[in-house]
Amino acid sequence: MFSSLVRVVNGPARFRAAVIVRCMSIDSGVPSFGSGSGKGGGSGGSVRESGGAFGVREAALEDQYFRRISAQQLEELHDHFKDEIRYLQNQVKEQQAAIEIKKKRLQQLRETIRQD
Repeated sequence: MFSSLVRVVNGPARFRAAVIVRCMSIDSGVPSFGSGSGKGGGSGGSVRESGGAFGVREAALEDQYFRRISAQQLEELHDHFKDEIRYLQNQVKEQQAAIEIKKKRLQQLRETIRQD
């Protein structure tokens, strides 16, 4: 019923981040999660197998845990993207400075050729 999918976000090696996505299929014939073994709760442990309020609570806590982890991973991914943007902006500035240096050198060479 539950499965985890690990996906690596493409980009430069220093900015790659693994994102874990929790996939869940819902069957319309299943009453609710944590309501006992074979009743949507699956065999997720003795508490969930027993069903009842504890099984429902356990399923809710599990869902809460995965939502918290997902939010944390999204925050980390956001920070990685901000760092990557900052890094690339610095690279652009450095390349523009290098272009200006080359343009000045080219102009100096043209002036030298004209003088000869």
